[in-house]
Amino acid sequence: MASPIVTGIVALYLEKHPTASYNEVMQAIQQTAKTDAFTGSVPNVKWGYGKIDAFKMLTVPVYGCKDPSSSNYNPAATIDTGGCAYNYTWNGTKSNNWNDPLNWTPNPVCCGPNSCDANVIIPAGTSFAPTIIYGDVQTGNVTINNGATITIQNNKKLNVCKDFSGGGANAIVTGGRVVMNGTAVQNFSGMSQIDTLELNNSAGYSISGTTSIQYRLIPKKGIFNTTGGTLKFLSTSATHIATIDFSASNTGSINGNIVAERWVPVAGKNQHYIASPLNNLPLSQWGASGTAGFVIPTSDCDETQIQSGSPYGTVFKNHEDQSATCALKGWESLTSGNADNARGYSVYLDGNQTLSINGSPNFSNSYNLAGLSNTGWATHTSKQGRPMSAGWNLVGNPYLSVINLNPQPDFDAQVAVWQTSGPYTGTYQTLLMGTNAVIPPFQGFMVHKTAVGISSFTINRTDCINNPSILPNFYKTGNDATLSITIAGNGFADKTAILFNENATSDFDPMFDANKIHSRLGQPTLFTLNGAEHMSINTLYSVSESNVVPLSIEPGANGLFTLQFDSVQTFSPSVQILLEDKVALTWTNIRQQPTYSFQAHTNDNWNRFAIHFQETATGIKNAANGSNSIEVLPNPFSKETIFRLSIAEKVGDLQLVIYNTLGQKADKISLEQASQTIRYENTKLATGIYYAVIEQNGKAIASRRIVVE
Repeated sequence: MASPIVTGIVALYLEKHPTASYNEVMQAIQQTAKTDAFTGSVPNVKWGYGKIDAFKMLTVPVYGCKDPSSSNYNPAATIDTGGCAYNYTWNGTKSNNWNDPLNWTPNPVCCGPNSCDANVIIPAGTSFAPTIIYGDVQTGNVTINNGATITIQNNKKLNVCKDFSGGGANAIVTGGRVVMNGTAVQNFSGMSQIDTLELNNSAGYSISGTTSIQYRLIPKKGIFNTTGGTLKFLSTSATHIATIDFSASNTGSINGNIVAERWVPVAGKNQHYIASPLNNLPLSQWGASGTAGFVIPTSDCDETQIQSGSPYGTVFKNHEDQSATCALKGWESLTSGNADNARGYSVYLDGNQTLSINGSPNFSNSYNLAGLSNTGWATHTSKQGRPMSAGWNLVGNPYLSVINLNPQPDFDAQVAVWQTSGPYTGTYQTLLMGTNAVIPPFQGFMVHKTAVGISSFTINRTDCINNPSILPNFYKTGNDATLSITIAGNGFADKTAILFNENATSDFDPMFDANKIHSRLGQPTLFTLNGAEHMSINTLYSVSESNVVPLSIEPGANGLFTLQFDSVQTFSPSVQILLEDKVALTWTNIRQQPTYSFQAHTNDNWNRFAIHFQETATGIKNAANGSNSIEVLPNPFSKETIFRLSIAEKVGDLQLVIYNTLGQKADKISLEQASQTIRYENTKLATGIYYAVIEQNGKAIASRRIVVE
């Protein structure tokens, strides 16, 4: 029953002293409290500071700040509570240095404003704009007028104890970090833009205006109640979007809606695979319209048209289990309803502008999309001859954060991402879960269920990357060798890769291989073959076992095309890589000529090329393919490693030779016996990739790729 009584007394005090701070009210209660035989010595855990005395609190003392230069000066105060607040206005007459007192009015005693009692006002139009350079700064209230900017350099922090107010869309804090670390609820008012905002106040936050985040929100602790205003996450280009840091140590959350933006590249209306980072977004916010129902393709599965009267619209959901005989049948036009979290959709969007959606952000620990299928229908081709196979499902990133996908039970590692802009516009480019499946916010993508059946795909909050500047390599780093191949022509490009890995097989390996989904009609698709399957990433066991790999091209249109071969240096120098052109009847040494140009026509046989991997006279054998082998532990190494050599028999001259990627000898060790262990102390090898080769009478009989760090 004490709480409402105390509340009423505080209300009376505030009526009499409307400028009183929290500290002043607390001091007034504590210093006028009564004590007696019951309370004993105070403060104590039972009675606190004693019994509240409303009359004495309201009539005897006057508490407040007695400093006339403060912004909360109370001329009637008889007891100084301290906690005086001071207003400092930036004048910027001397420099951009926040810590120069001459840049402020009035001039602080020392340096620049740097305490919770220091309220700062930043006007526009000064000779110099304030810059925090040398250390973190603490303030009370922050007010930034429209057209004014605070710059924070060297990853420093502007710590704010009280409230933050902006005067317009051009009231900006750029660089570093704004940290809200008060002890009472902190409010954002007006309009402002902040690069990086950290919320570190368990009391929470409110908003009564519009605060825009340029790069990142870090919700360390406390609840951000957005019901009174607008918290906006900006996106200004295809490669920029503001995100939320979902690190495990961040326990804060958002109560209410936010506005999330995504820049849509490419002018005109185009289809984009997208997902929503907001909970069960109404499809109307994506402009859902048209006629609801499943698309009805032509009888010959023509990719350029559908049957007259077929349902069609602007938002489509994909159903793998409806796609037998023609994959176009699996697209359902949606005109109403809400988006499923973690599902991808194909949506017609206007490009070269920002898509803006409003709703509650997804903060859950995981999102599970159930009912994804592989119904095992037979692979078929469209009228244009392009293969369509079972098991593909469209999912999406449910977080306002970049994610790096880990391998999923029941699914291949491959992820196919449709490119709407950039050098590979109009193609599906392949990523591998557990390696480089880095997916930005709003992105939808295709995943492949490995076996026939139904399963769920789960995306976890722990998949979120909270330092997106550190991204993994494009292909698995554990591969023995990689040949990357790009084709360019008619203003378009595509790519594929042949990889060798001692853990792979010559069959399709769900954790290493990836199928090729063909590009947009009219532009080139480049792929290799594994049997009849079109491959985007074709990972094989060894060059000895798979020495010929078919390389195919669907040109899309007549024209001049150029093949570019990269990463040749990852192969042993003793392996020749040759391109066979079955039309021109030519052979090209890719090591000597890494580009190859040719004319192609739409009616050409797609299976025009082959890549030949040939072991030269000093060719190698993989350690597992014969009785000669090399084991290197550790590998990679820096200063020393151990070579364990197993050789069937010593006949003639026997050497361990280390080559660099140019085929030049970097070191040599004479071997006195067939099998032995050598402790190798590195004094000659710089950082890089090398090949340790056992040579018998000048011929390589075993080899191992080594890495020096």
